[in-house]
Amino acid sequence: MKSRNWLVASAVLLNIVSFATGADAQVGRGGGDRWEQLGCVDVGRRPDRDIIQVGRREGRFKAIVLRVIGNDVRVEDLRVVYTNGQPDDILVRAELREGSQTQPLDLQGRERSINRIEIVSQRNVSGPGRGRARICIAGLAAERVAAPARWERLGCVDVGRRPDRDIIPVGRREGRFKAIMVQVAGNDVRIEDLRVVYANGQPDDILVRADFKEGSQSQPLDLQGRERSIQRIEIVSQRNVAGPGRGRARICVSGLSDDGPRRW
Repeated sequence: MKSRNWLVASAVLLNIVSFATGADAQVGRGGGDRWEQLGCVDVGRRPDRDIIQVGRREGRFKAIVLRVIGNDVRVEDLRVVYTNGQPDDILVRAELREGSQTQPLDLQGRERSINRIEIVSQRNVSGPGRGRARICIAGLAAERVAAPARWERLGCVDVGRRPDRDIIPVGRREGRFKAIMVQVAGNDVRIEDLRVVYANGQPDDILVRADFKEGSQSQPLDLQGRERSIQRIEIVSQRNVAGPGRGRARICVSGLSDDGPRRW
């Protein structure tokens, strides 16, 4: 009897967690779902509990999904705490490969406002990835009528041949933004780190460690908490000296200040 119960539990877990590594398996592909990044945590070599503060009393979510980057990770425990204090233990005790993501994990009651997400995890030291391991979580927002997107230029920085940290001061305590987008001009650029600091001093590390071709732009990058006033944007980047472009390289950042369709 115990053996049969174990087999049933294993089958349930396999149905909940599946791993995707290709573009065809990205969350929301081919549908009208709107996924918003809720936050990320770095994963150490020892089991540790990390917390992603969400605190969206107006935003409601139907499901969440986990994505792993940098190295393989073992998730020991995952708990969503709603704004009314009610906890929701999600069954995701499994090994997640670098570059993979879970299937959408339905929330208890659906369309719930999330206060925080608690994760107990550790990095697989023998995994094939390089650099730090990280878990990012996105939420499936409840359907709302979308208005046309309105993007507003927040500022630009010149990019040198060596890695350097540049700051775009925004300081718009009246203007609120739901997402940002990065555009590159002049030459190829590598972005090592991107951080948004809100008007209340809270930092939001955006996952954009990648090479950008001259004339390209990122996908819309959702902000933590949505509709946030931005104090400044910090960018660590360098120009690709072997790039085909001529003249100085430049990064410009725009902000989405109205409703519009976005995907994680």
